[in-house]
Amino acid sequence: MIDIDYRDLLRLETLLSDLGRRFSDLTPFWNDFAVDLLPTKVREVFRTEGYGTWAALDPVYARVKAERYPGAGILRRTDAYFQAASEVDHPGNVFVATPMALVFGVGGGYFEAVAGENYPERHELGRGVAERPVYALLAESADFDAEISRLLDTWSADEVSEASKNADF
Repeated sequence: MIDIDYRDLLRLETLLSDLGRRFSDLTPFWNDFAVDLLPTKVREVFRTEGYGTWAALDPVYARVKAERYPGAGILRRTDAYFQAASEVDHPGNVFVATPMALVFGVGGGYFEAVAGENYPERHELGRGVAERPVYALLAESADFDAEISRLLDTWSADEVSEASKNADF
């Protein structure tokens, strides 16, 4: 004889419904986990000058830059780009978390207003200057993928645990 308690089925239904709701909205994941990882990875890209892939500066420009901005690395002349890219609360940073996507980067309008041009985009895409990508390198990084996966696993386990408590499992 099989004995099925309908209360178990109701708890299971509650659990599955709660999990469906939780996993259809990744906003908490973006805001609680990715918000720290992304700026850290951007700082790493700048520190390593594109993981060593960025083109060297033009020698004439390098001399002028060294005189005017001593010690400033590639894309670090005034640090406006670096700060906007690596500080979520910077006015030039873009961090928009939605249920199924995250937009992270720098706002071209900010740089047009402050510097007269969207120079991060020029460097990211190589428009009139050597291509020195920041965000494309993040997207292609196996290390970044592994870290996002690890964080997503942690967040998912937390969500399952919380939903299980709510369903009294």
